Amino acid sequence: MAKDYVWLKPVSKENAARFKAIKNFDEDYLLADCVSLVDEFPENAEIRMNDDFPDNIGLYDTHFVIGDIFIASERLMKYIKNGDEKNVEFFPIKVLNHKGREVKEKYFVVNILNLVDCIVKEKTTYKTNSLNEDMYIEVKNLHIDETKIDKKFILFRIKHLNYNIVVQRKFAQDMLAQGFKYFELFEVEQIEGN
Repeated sequence: MAKDYVWLKPVSKENAARFKAIKNFDEDYLLADCVSLVDEFPENAEIRMNDDFPDNIGLYDTHFVIGDIFIASERLMKYIKNGDEKNVEFFPIKVLNHKGREVKEKYFVVNILNLVDCIVKEKTTYKTNSLNEDMYIEVKNLHIDETKIDKKFILFRIKHLNYNIVVQRKFAQDMLAQGFKYFELFEVEQIEGN
């Protein structure tokens, strides 16, 4: 079991708003590539509440957007910044309700720049994705080598499993203690692939 890290997964529970893809930014897949988007992320990016879930209007600290995009409230964004994580970019994103009106709460796309090659391949069962051989699917019994992770990283993505967000266990526990909502924590070994 990974000792110092857990898998963070935004979830849609109860009345939490659900969203489709980001509008005005067709390259949202780049968010999983851990590359800087300072010169590329548009000022007019927006997400709209999904009309398939008309009763889901709750706005919380994290939200799931198609493509496993990490959206954070202003409060959570400040908390991550105060955690001294330097390798994360935050981009404001307009959030629209079901009627197309902008909500008053501020939200940010979280772009994690830490991509760590730490899978212990000889202990992990996986298949390579036929469309992208650098990505793994059908992962079981994931093992990571924590000695390959810079201890300064609060958040990172695992190379070959880029769509999954990993966070320092203590920081994640502190997030829960601070009352941040609508994400779940799993052991890293439970990541099953993209």
